[in-house]
Amino acid sequence: MKKSIPILLAILLFNSFAFAQNCSLFEKGYQIPSIYMSYSPAITSTKAWYKMKPDKQAIAINDYNKTVLSGLEPAHSTSEINMYIKDVERVNGFEKVTAAMMASGVEYTFNSFCIDNITYSYRTIGPVYYVVNGDTVGAGFNGAQIIPNDLKVGDYLAPYEDFSTLIIATSNYTDKQTVLDGYRKVETIEKDAFHLNTSNYQIEYGDWKVTKYEEVFKEVDVKVMQNTSLNSHTIHYVNAVVDTVLDVHLDGKPYKAYVIESELWIQAAFETTFEADNAKWERIHENAINRMQNKVEKNLVKSKFLNEDGYYVTYLDEWFIPGYGVVKIITYGSDGFISNIVKWTNLTE
Repeated sequence: MKKSIPILLAILLFNSFAFAQNCSLFEKGYQIPSIYMSYSPAITSTKAWYKMKPDKQAIAINDYNKTVLSGLEPAHSTSEINMYIKDVERVNGFEKVTAAMMASGVEYTFNSFCIDNITYSYRTIGPVYYVVNGDTVGAGFNGAQIIPNDLKVGDYLAPYEDFSTLIIATSNYTDKQTVLDGYRKVETIEKDAFHLNTSNYQIEYGDWKVTKYEEVFKEVDVKVMQNTSLNSHTIHYVNAVVDTVLDVHLDGKPYKAYVIESELWIQAAFETTFEADNAKWERIHENAINRMQNKVEKNLVKSKFLNEDGYYVTYLDEWFIPGYGVVKIITYGSDGFISNIVKWTNLTE
């Protein structure tokens, strides 16, 4: 698992940093060392935090974030990422930039394209298939980040989406289903009772011979194939807007960094489906699973862990330098605390 972390961080960085105004200032061989720092405020795991009034929580969040941004709060964990520009192609106003990184002896590449002064950056092009032991167990699609190269304060950026589904468990088994097998005749004597005399259609009192028919049930085998998949949907750049401009230095040279504020919406849920040779068994079990999942989601929305649309929301500040792209990302959790910072190490503020 540890080997996959740099790859995931690189994908995050590449999708954000790569490609900028004019169209880019990258040249082949340019090195992009970065550092990823995660933070975990201890106060949120205490009983005092949950008893604290909202105004007091807001003060605590603000104080913690100030400590993080000042560099006085130690990171919970850090990771270094070293990417480089593998190739740059410029032909008749069209530009393609290929960035890359090495992880566990494998080179991973990421592309961006600039057409009509608009940059399209891709973590992957086309669908991505997940293969385990030669079997395809899932697929996903990552949307393209689209950034016009003439940003200014107040501009809104277009959202883009990721979709994926991954089968994490498959099982075949035999279950039992109770079914109606017919009816049986049962004769009983009811004493001292009122009853309808069918010969004269009068209600009479006395002892009566009563015939009833009872349902007879039996159990049958049901062959079942059960699949459990993890489905995810991510929306980037929700309400993304250029908020302000900062003076920064990159490689010792001065630049303007445009701060893009946005929301990241994430929805991930397990889905269990059944294929059975008994339609009633299949319907009953799928309805039960759906009721349970709906109950869980309602509770998460009620607790404000998810928003009303069922998404977990985090907030981002991205520092965008024309010609280079996003060189710093600050992520805030749904509670407002800074959760991680990723930045180019050759960036100074």
